[in-house]
Amino acid sequence: MNPYIKYQYENGLFYHTIITILYHITFFFGIIYYGFSLTAISIILLAYFLSLLSEEIALHRYYTHNSFETNKEYLIFLLSVVCSFGPPIWFVGTHKLHHKYSDTEKDPHSPRFKSPISVWLSYWNHYKIPFSLIKPLCKDRKQILLMRYYIPLWISIWFISLLIFPFFTCFFCGGLTVVYHLVMAVNVISHMNDENKTYPEAHGSNNKLLVLLTFGAANHNIHHKYPGRYIQNPNGEFDLVGLIIKYMFAKTA
Repeated sequence: MNPYIKYQYENGLFYHTIITILYHITFFFGIIYYGFSLTAISIILLAYFLSLLSEEIALHRYYTHNSFETNKEYLIFLLSVVCSFGPPIWFVGTHKLHHKYSDTEKDPHSPRFKSPISVWLSYWNHYKIPFSLIKPLCKDRKQILLMRYYIPLWISIWFISLLIFPFFTCFFCGGLTVVYHLVMAVNVISHMNDENKTYPEAHGSNNKLLVLLTFGAANHNIHHKYPGRYIQNPNGEFDLVGLIIKYMFAKTA
C-alpha cells in the first residue's frame, strides 16, 4: 500500500471541506463584485443540478453501494470528480462507516453524538477508515491517482477557470455551495429524530422538502433500509436520481 494513501485513509482527511471553503469564498466575492442576475442564477442552477446528480449517482449509489451495473464507467468516474465531494476512496470509506455505525459514537457524522452545527460544518468525529471498506477501489490505479492528487487537481481547475471565466466560475461555485448545504442538511436533519419513517426499524428519516430539493436523495430512511437499491421509491416516492440511473446509466440485461 502506498504510504501516502495509507496515511490519508487512516487519518480521515476531509477533502470536501478544503474545497468547500474555497468555493464558498469564491461565491461570496462573486456576489459582491458582480451582483445577482438571471445569468448568474442560471449558472447556479446548472452547477446545482450537475453536482447533486453527480454526487448521488457516482459517489453514492455506484461507488459506495454498487447498486447498479453500467457500461459507462469512465463517465461515472468523471462525474465523481465534477461533484467535488472528495475522491471515491475517501467518500466510500466514510459513507460505509456511516451505515455500519449509524447514530452511534462511531458514526463519523451523527448529530446525536456531536452538535448538529458541527456536523453541518463538517467538524466531524475523528475516524479511521478500515482498509477492508475501500480495498476494491484501491485496486484501481486511477482511483489511487485521483485520491493522491485530488486537492491540487481541484485547486488547479478552480484557479484556471477563475482566470479564464471569472463570472461563470464564481456562480458555478455558488451552485456547489448550495449542494454542499443540502447534503449536510440530509446528514443532520434526517438523523435528528425518529419521525417520518417508512421503516421504523431502519435508521434515518424522510423529509419531503429535502426529498424534492435533492431529487430523491433525501429518502433517507428508505435508503438505510435498502442501501443496495438504486431506485428508492418502494411506495411511489419521488426519486428522480433513480429514474436517471435506470434510463441513462444502468446496464440492461
